[in-house]
Amino acid sequence: MKLRENKARRWALMAAAGAVLAGPAMADAASIRFRAGSDRRSWVPPAHRQQVTRVWVEPVYEVRVRKVWVPPLFEKRWVEREVPAVVRGRQVPVYSRGGRVVAYRTVEEVVRPGRTVRQKVGVKVRDGHYKRVEERVLVKPGHEKVIRQKVLVREGYYRSRGGPGGERGKGFSFGFRT
Repeated sequence: MKLRENKARRWALMAAAGAVLAGPAMADAASIRFRAGSDRRSWVPPAHRQQVTRVWVEPVYEVRVRKVWVPPLFEKRWVEREVPAVVRGRQVPVYSRGGRVVAYRTVEEVVRPGRTVRQKVGVKVRDGHYKRVEERVLVKPGHEKVIRQKVLVREGYYRSRGGPGGERGKGFSFGFRT
């Protein structure tokens, strides 16, 4: 008797479960699937790799202007010039008939006669002036720049895992389609 009661209870539970599940499915006229076990979805993140690119950056130059003093230009040339005579004045006493000094008279004597001399002289050919000088100055030297980029290899996606072991298809299912 006991065995019969257990079978009856099982059939009653199964019928009740079917009615509970079938009722909303019939009312909505939609498809309902029930899957025994756990139906979990997990996010698989996107995969990236780092791409390294080396790029040559040209050096940067700047033109700077500055003033530079150019000194005057002198040139040595032979020049003839007159050198005046060197004359010296001398006081000569004037005597009287009695032999006494009465007065003094100035007499000029030529110590060195005047002459023409050839001499090497510096002659200014050009005046001094400021000159504009343009210089190309290195501001920033050329170098290799390393560019690191994240490149997408694979997009992220959801992966379904069923059951405790993670395999799909374990367990049982039943459903109603209309």
